[in-house]
Amino acid sequence: MQNNTERKNLSVFLVFHCHKTIVYSDESFRIFHDKLLFPFIESLFKPDSVKISLHLTGPTIEWLFNNAPLTLKTISEAVFEEKVEIIGGGWEEAFLPLIPLTDSIGQIRTMKIECVRKLGILPKGIFPAYLMWDSKIAMVASIARASHVFVDEDLFSKSEMGTPPYIKYFIAKGKDKGGLRDVALIPVRKVPFSSFVKTGIEETLNGYIERDANSGGFAGFCIEFPEEIDNSSGIFDGFISHIWELEKSNRAKVIFPSEVLKLYSCGGSLAMDFSGSKSPDETKNPFQDLIGRNDFTCHLYRRILWISEKIFEKENKDRKLLDTPSVEAILARRALYRAEGILTSLIMNDGFLKPEFAGAVYAKMIEAENFIRDFEPSKDMQIEGFDLFGNGQKLLYISGKEIRCLVNPHSGGTITELNVASKRINLSNYITFPEKLERLRQIKDFQNLKKQRYSNYIFCDSLLFSGTPVEKLLEMDSDEELRKFIAKDLRNSPFSVVDSEVEGRVSFLKMVHETEVLKEKLKIVKQITIDDDRKTISANYELQWTGEEPFEGLFMTENNILLSALEEGKWKAKRASREEEIQERNYESGKWVESVSSIRATGESLLHGKLSVELKVSPPCNITTITTNQSTFVPVVWGVTLFNWTKWSASITLKIDS
Repeated sequence: MQNNTERKNLSVFLVFHCHKTIVYSDESFRIFHDKLLFPFIESLFKPDSVKISLHLTGPTIEWLFNNAPLTLKTISEAVFEEKVEIIGGGWEEAFLPLIPLTDSIGQIRTMKIECVRKLGILPKGIFPAYLMWDSKIAMVASIARASHVFVDEDLFSKSEMGTPPYIKYFIAKGKDKGGLRDVALIPVRKVPFSSFVKTGIEETLNGYIERDANSGGFAGFCIEFPEEIDNSSGIFDGFISHIWELEKSNRAKVIFPSEVLKLYSCGGSLAMDFSGSKSPDETKNPFQDLIGRNDFTCHLYRRILWISEKIFEKENKDRKLLDTPSVEAILARRALYRAEGILTSLIMNDGFLKPEFAGAVYAKMIEAENFIRDFEPSKDMQIEGFDLFGNGQKLLYISGKEIRCLVNPHSGGTITELNVASKRINLSNYITFPEKLERLRQIKDFQNLKKQRYSNYIFCDSLLFSGTPVEKLLEMDSDEELRKFIAKDLRNSPFSVVDSEVEGRVSFLKMVHETEVLKEKLKIVKQITIDDDRKTISANYELQWTGEEPFEGLFMTENNILLSALEEGKWKAKRASREEEIQERNYESGKWVESVSSIRATGESLLHGKLSVELKVSPPCNITTITTNQSTFVPVVWGVTLFNWTKWSASITLKIDS
C-alpha cells in the first residue's frame, strides 16, 4: 500500500495483553477469568465487534483448559470467525536474552504446540517480554519460523531502526547456520487500559491517529488490562463499540497485526550476520554482568543456566539439536521454562527476588533438576547463604542427598526449615558447599544423634537459615535448652514449615482444610463449622498421639485453614488494594507468648472489614504471632510448639464483626 494522506488509509491494530503466570493462585486465576477475560471475550461477539488480538501465556491457557474449557472454546470460535488473532511468544514469557538459545526456541515452540493442542490454533508472531528487542530475539524468531516480532515503539525512535510507522526487517544471514529467515519488527505503543477509561478512546487515540494518518502509516497498540476492573457498567462493550465507530467513520481501519506485512512495504532492513566464527550460544550474553553479581537472585539465575545446560547435555547425547525429546525431557524443560519466566521477569523488574515468588522458582527448578539427578553439581553453580529478607537471616542451597534446602511452594513462597539427622539445625553459611558435608559428618555425635532422645523430633527435608553454628545446637543436652533455643529462633522468623517424612517418622502436620492422618500413631479429629450468618468460622482440632513415648514436635497453622473455610462458605469479599495490618492486639506484637491457653486479636482489613480471631488450646502451650496474611489480609495464627504431649486440642475462631 502506498503512503497517502487520506485518513481512511490509516490502519490500527489492538493487542490485548491479558494473562497471568504460574505464581498466581487458582483463586487469582478465577477472579481474572470471571471479572476480566470472560466478559471481554463475550464482548467480541457483539454485532459491532472489531478485530482484536490476544496475547496469552502458557499458565493462562492451561488454567482455562482445566477450569474454563467453555471460555477456551469461545476464544477458538472467535479465531475461526476472524474476530480474534492469537499472538505467540514464550510459554512462560521469559525474557529471552537472559536464557539459553535452546530454551528460548523451546519456549516459542512449546507455545505453538500447546495452542494447536488446546485451541486448534497456530499463534502468529512473537510477543517478547517487555516488548524488548535484542539480536538474539531476532534469531530465535527466525529459527522458530515466526514472521514477525512486536517491539516497543520507543526502541525504534531511539535506535538506527528509524521512526514509526515503518517496519524493518532483521535479516540473519549465514549459510552455515541453516539459512535463517527474514523477521519483521512491528512497532507497538504500550497503552494502559485505564487511559481509555479515564480520557476516552477518541482523546487517547487522537494524537496517534492524526500523526500516523498524515504519514499513511499504521498505529499498533498493546493494551494492558489492570489487575482490578469493574465491568458492571459494560466498559468492554463500550470500548469495542467506540473502536467500531472509529472504523465506521473511515478514520481508521482495524486490522490484525499479521496483516501489516501484507498492507505495508518494508521501510528498510538491518542485517544481523551470525555467520562468524562463534556460534550464537558462544556470543556474549548482553546481561553477562548479572552472572557475576553476588546476590541470591543471580545465584538462582546461574543455577538455572546450569540446569538448562545439563538437560540439553542429557537429552541430546545422541541426537541433533532440537530433535524430538523424550517425555521426561519435555516435562523437565516445561518446569525449567516456568522457573526462567518467573525469575527473568523479576530480574527485569527490579533485580530482586521477592519472597512471595521464591517458592515457585525453587519448586520448578527442583522439578527440572530431578531429570538430571545423575549429574554431579557444578562447583560454580553452588549457592551460598544469602540474605533474602534483608533481616540478617540467610537461605542456603546445598546439593546432595543428605541436605537439601528448599522453599515451601505451598505457603506463598515463604521460607521453611532445614532438619538434619532427626534434629532441627540452623545452618549458617559456615556450611555452604557439598564438599563440606564430610566435615558435618565428623561433628561430635552427629552419627549417633538419631539414636538419642531427639529421634521423634520434627523432620523436614526443607530449610532453616540463621547464624547459629551447627556445633552449638548439637551441644545442647536437655529438652529445656533446646526448647528455649527454638522459641528464641522462631519468634524472629517469618516462616512456616512444610510436611515431610524422613525414615518413616512423622515430620510435621499442616493445619489445612484437607488434613490427612500422616501416621497411624497420630489421630486427628477435625471439624470446620460456619455459622448461618456466614460471619463466624470455627475450626476445631483434636490430636492424639498413641506412640509409646510422648510426641515431641512443632504444630504450625497456615493460611489454608481460614482461606479454604472462606471459600467453602462462599463469603463475599472485595479485593484489597494494599496491605492492612491488625491495629489492636492484647499482647506484645511479634513476641513469643509463653504457656497460654487462649489468645485473641482484633483489627480491620479491606478484605472483610472488622475482624477478630481467637485461638484456644488445651493443654496450654507456646504461641507465636497472630498476624495478617500479606495477600489476603485474613488473620492467621502462625504457630504453636508442643513438647511431651499425648493429647492436644485447638480451636480457632474467625469472626467478621461488621
